Amino acid sequence: MSYENKKVKDRLFCWIFGREENKRNLLSLYNALNGTEYKDESLVEINTLEDIIYMNMKNDVSCIIGDDLSLFEHQSTYNPNMPFREFQYCCKLYEEILVKRDYDLYSTRLLKFPAPHCYVFYNGTKEQEDRELLRLSDAFETPSEGYEWTTTMLNINYGHNKELMNKCEPLMEYSLFVSRIRENQQSMDKTIAVDEAVEYIIGRNGVLSEFFRINKAEVFDMCLTEYDEAKHLRNLKAEGRAEGRAEGEMISALKIYEAMISDGVSSEKAMMYSGFSEETLAQARRIKMKLNQEV
Repeated sequence: MSYENKKVKDRLFCWIFGREENKRNLLSLYNALNGTEYKDESLVEINTLEDIIYMNMKNDVSCIIGDDLSLFEHQSTYNPNMPFREFQYCCKLYEEILVKRDYDLYSTRLLKFPAPHCYVFYNGTKEQEDRELLRLSDAFETPSEGYEWTTTMLNINYGHNKELMNKCEPLMEYSLFVSRIRENQQSMDKTIAVDEAVEYIIGRNGVLSEFFRINKAEVFDMCLTEYDEAKHLRNLKAEGRAEGRAEGEMISALKIYEAMISDGVSSEKAMMYSGFSEETLAQARRIKMKLNQEV
C-alpha cells in the first residue's frame, strides 16, 4: 500500500479511516462505536462526499454498513454548528442513495433508508468532556417540538474515552500519535517533533506501525501541512481581531470628530483633537460606510 497524489488532499484522520485500502480501520471504528463484531470488509460501502462534485460540501468520512449510515467528522476546534453541517451532509448522501436505488419519492409505498449516526471526533487543545450530545434544536430561534437532529461529539485526545480506544486500536494509536507530537513540540522543532512521533508509532509494532513505515514520508509531509495550516488560521484570526480593534478605534474617533463639527468646531481643530489626518479621516469614513452597508 502506498500513498497516491490526489486532487483533493486527505488529512491523516481521513486517510487512516476513509480510504478504500483502509476499510479494516473504519470497520474497527464502527464496531467500537456500535458494539458489533463485523469482520468482512466487503460490508463497508464508503460514500464520503467529494467537493469535486459538491462544491464546498465535503465531509470527512461516511459509510454504509448494514442498515446504518455513519458520518465521522474530525475537528480540532469545538464547533456547536456540527449538527447542522452533518444534517446537510446526510441530505446529500440520501440524495445519492435515492438515485442509486432508483427510488421514486412520489411512490405510495414507504421508502427505506439507512439510519443516520453522526459523530464528531474532537482532538483540540481546549478541554472538553469525553462525550457530549450536540443538538440542532439548540440553534432554533424558537422551540419546535418534535424536530431534532443530534451529533455525538467524542473527545479523542489521548487519555479520554478509554473504553472506546481499547476497542479501536487504530483510533488509539492515532490519538497517541497526535499527543506525542504535541508533547515533543514543547522541546523540539516541529519537523523533529513530527519525525520522532512517526518513528515512535513505527517502533510500537501496533496496528498502524506498518502503515506509518510504508507511508512515512507522506505522513510526515501531511502532518507538517496540517500544522502549518492551523498556524496560518490562528494568525489570520489574530490579524482579524487586530483589524477589528483598529476599525473600532477609528469609528470612535470619527464620532468625536462629527460631534465636534456639529457643535460648530472647525474641521482643522476637530481633526487635531480626534487625531485624524486628511488620509485617516477619509479611511474612517470608508469604514463607516462599509459597516452601514453590511447592516
